[in-house]
Amino acid sequence: MPTRRALTTTTRWVLRHKKLVVGLWVALALAGIAAAGPADRSFDQQFSLPGEEAFVVNDRVAKTYGNGGDAAPLVPV
Repeated sequence: MPTRRALTTTTRWVLRHKKLVVGLWVALALAGIAAAGPADRSFDQQFSLPGEEAFVVNDRVAKTYGNGGDAAPLVPV
């Protein structure tokens, strides 16, 4: 846990360098926005392996019912 003196020193430094601190926060925010797209795409869990049981069943359900084989069901809550 930081000491009171360390917090006081940090506070004084931040207050003396307001423009630099704001600039760093803006740069971090822009970097976060730029990284959000690639990070979001990494959570995509849809993949298919032709010939596997689930792929075959999804294909049959889609052919039989016209949909639902490869999409998550909508469940009212």
